[in-house]
Amino acid sequence: MLITKIILLCFMTLATAKMFDVCIIGAGPAGITAAVNLAQQQFRVIILDKGPGNGALDNNTWITRVPVPDKIRAPNMLKNFMLRSFDGYRNIHYFMGEVISIVRSKPGSHGHFVVEAEGGKLTTKRILLATGYEILYPEIPGYKDTWMKVLFNEPLSDGSKGHMGAYSSAVLATDASGSVSAAMHLARIALHYTKKVTIYTNRNQKLTDDLSRYLETAVTTELLQKITVDNREIQTLHEIEIKGRNSRKKYAESHSIVIFFADGNDARHSFMFHTPTGRLNVDFAEELNVRLTDGGLIKADPSSMETTEKGVYAAGDCVSFKRTVIRSMFTAQLAAEAIAISLFYDR
Repeated sequence: MLITKIILLCFMTLATAKMFDVCIIGAGPAGITAAVNLAQQQFRVIILDKGPGNGALDNNTWITRVPVPDKIRAPNMLKNFMLRSFDGYRNIHYFMGEVISIVRSKPGSHGHFVVEAEGGKLTTKRILLATGYEILYPEIPGYKDTWMKVLFNEPLSDGSKGHMGAYSSAVLATDASGSVSAAMHLARIALHYTKKVTIYTNRNQKLTDDLSRYLETAVTTELLQKITVDNREIQTLHEIEIKGRNSRKKYAESHSIVIFFADGNDARHSFMFHTPTGRLNVDFAEELNVRLTDGGLIKADPSSMETTEKGVYAAGDCVSFKRTVIRSMFTAQLAAEAIAISLFYDR
């Protein structure tokens, strides 16, 4: 409690001392990347980090597609590793705290921003939203326990290594993958790794009928023989460990997902693909007049990452459905460059 009070006191003292050039909200890969890039140009940067789910790395997601050793791919380890990049920069200020509101200091596009957060207020010339995207896990028992272990979004985004040569895989056709096009997209990817794939619609009869009709009329006979549609109600998901013989090692470990149904039966697959829904962690977007895309992401210029509100930028998972660390860092780099140029022209 005492430490928290000291941190808040330091924040209040710092926030009232001088205007910041940039306030970055969220300290995931995008926020950290942008902060270092801007600090190198001698800008005064403050980062407000709410913690997990606010641009921070998802504690249930291992980091992939990044050329670092496996031992630091765990989210908590990689974030701590990235935060060390702040060392030596006296113009980067990092605080834990939730943003309450962001308003213009005066009407129009030329006013500065007043950011109210836990502990006080600060004034800044530019805003960078790197708040991430919160996954809304389905209310299926066992789902979160199997996520990123045997249950994946898709290998092109989350970096799952696949299980080449396995017999069967599964697709959960609910939420964002609960359409014919989305389910078939995941099924085609799954068939790269396995010989068969079953699409589970979880008692969605209309989707079951639509998928069956599509398979009968719009695909090749070969593909039709490899895809099955199953309408049974899913009761729970479970991960199991399998030990099999390997030529080099006595046993090689692998994992499978077991689906338990409401009728008392079960099915086992090498892995499952599913695209859950989610939401932005930007409750104050309306106050900023920031527009969203039809898909619910922050709308930003792809070359500068500036949003529809002048002086407000966005980067990372909040602007892209392809959520990879590399993509987050790339959009952050674009945003940092654009912010720097805009600040140069303020003079």
